Amino acid sequence: AASGGGGGGNAGGVEGGKDTQHLDDDVSSPWDLFVHTGPWALFWAHSVFNYSNYVLNAWMPTMFVERFAGIDAAAAGVYLMWPEAAGIASRFAAAAVADRLVREGRASLLTVRRVCSG
Repeated sequence: AASGGGGGGNAGGVEGGKDTQHLDDDVSSPWDLFVHTGPWALFWAHSVFNYSNYVLNAWMPTMFVERFAGIDAAAAGVYLMWPEAAGIASRFAAAAVADRLVREGRASLLTVRRVCSG
C-alpha cells in the first residue's frame, strides 16, 4: 500500500523482488533529510546542471563573437538557439514514444521511466 502524497507509482511497494523503504519512515523532522544521500544527490545534480546552463547561456555568445570573425551577437544568438530548440523537440518526441510504448503494452511504466530518466 502506498503512503503519503500523490505521485502514484511504486511508492512503498515491492520493486524487483525487494521491499522498498519509504524515506518518510526514517525522517522524524525535516532537518533529518540532510543525513540522507538522496536529497544531496538531487541538490548536487540540480546545482551542476543550472550552473552549467547559466555559464553556457551567459558566456557562449561572447565567446562566439570574440572567437569567430564576422559573427555579431545577434548571429551568435541564432546559432545558440538551435541546440535549445532541438532539446525541446526531442523532449516532445521522447514523451510521445514513451506514451505509445506504455499504451501498447510494449513496456511497463516503470521501465519507461527508468530508460527516459537516464
